[in-house]
Amino acid sequence: MTESPTQNLQPPRGEGGDQTVFKAGGLLAPLLEAGLDEDAREIVEFFLEAYLENFADIQDSLDKEDLESCASSAHSLIGSAGGIGAEGLADGLARLEKACRAGDLTAAGDAKVHLKAEQERVFPAIRQFLSQGAE
Repeated sequence: MTESPTQNLQPPRGEGGDQTVFKAGGLLAPLLEAGLDEDAREIVEFFLEAYLENFADIQDSLDKEDLESCASSAHSLIGSAGGIGAEGLADGLARLEKACRAGDLTAAGDAKVHLKAEQERVFPAIRQFLSQGAE
């Protein structure tokens, strides 16, 4: 069982090491408070799988310059990213959706680059959270 209902996880090293990039709280907090850590990890695992699948769709949509599909794929992940505590991903997805809805392919491409950088910061912290159950 975790000591607190929220877990602030930082990237292991490098830039951004002093900032929390994943706070396992929000929608996960009630599960963690109830000692249902494994259930919380399953939700985060499900999010990660859905995120990776949708990010592939985002890349494909941008390659095809299909901004409506890209916006839809980004939109479908915003709430769940924020809900598990990955606020940086949620913000990046919102930025991407906004650029796509505005029809700005250049801004959408820039937002995708920003989102990929955020993934590099957040995914290690998410994986750390997930691995806590394997101890």
